[in-house]
Amino acid sequence: ASYSIEPLTSLSGKPVNQTFRVFFTHENPQLAYEVTKAISNLFIEESIITQRSETRGTEEFLDSQLRSARQRLEET
Repeated sequence: ASYSIEPLTSLSGKPVNQTFRVFFTHENPQLAYEVTKAISNLFIEESIITQRSETRGTEEFLDSQLRSARQRLEET
């Protein structure tokens, strides 16, 4: 069995941000498929968790800015 995770590059040869290829070879094609699928799903799940966290941070920032602007408006 062998494996690799390689960054994806565009046609011009530049790396594509946060994009990669997962390779896993094994004498049993079904096992190779299942392992590659499981690894890919773990990366996808982690990406979703990160995006949710970033979204929450953005919402909190916007809420604080809105409260601050509202307070300044009320003071004037």
